[in-house]
Amino acid sequence: MTEAPQFPDADFYDCDKDTEEFYWASPVEAVEKWLAGCWSPPPDVLAFIRAQSPLTVYCWRRVTFGEADIVSFAIAAQERVADEWADGYSDPESFPRPETFAQPLPEFIAAVRAFTKDRKPWRCEVCAEVTLTAEQVEAMMRAKKPEWFDEVKP
Repeated sequence: MTEAPQFPDADFYDCDKDTEEFYWASPVEAVEKWLAGCWSPPPDVLAFIRAQSPLTVYCWRRVTFGEADIVSFAIAAQERVADEWADGYSDPESFPRPETFAQPLPEFIAAVRAFTKDRKPWRCEVCAEVTLTAEQVEAMMRAKKPEWFDEVKP
């Protein structure tokens, strides 16, 4: 009996490490879509699975806003305001000088913190990789898509 693979909890799963779009909420769905995207179905599904294996499933988690991100966003916001509304001849008391941006104003930090408080970022990062054998892929697909393994009738 083939050992079932163990997948960590993640927000998305995909068999493409370079994906820019996240759709699949389960590893089985990611494997199914990967295989289905490569064929329509071949006469020998098992041979095809063996040819595609080992197959890696990338587990993606959304990043969280940390304090360093909040400070970085606040600095960028200050720089943007100064770029848009100040020039080289402004009153230094009116707008902060660029060298002061290393430490953002508390008001900018508070605004960014409030903005990000209940937001769910879209940016994700790989939190794990699970490599599947041909036998594991076959077992997953037999459970999910049994019709793929029906005998081809002439």
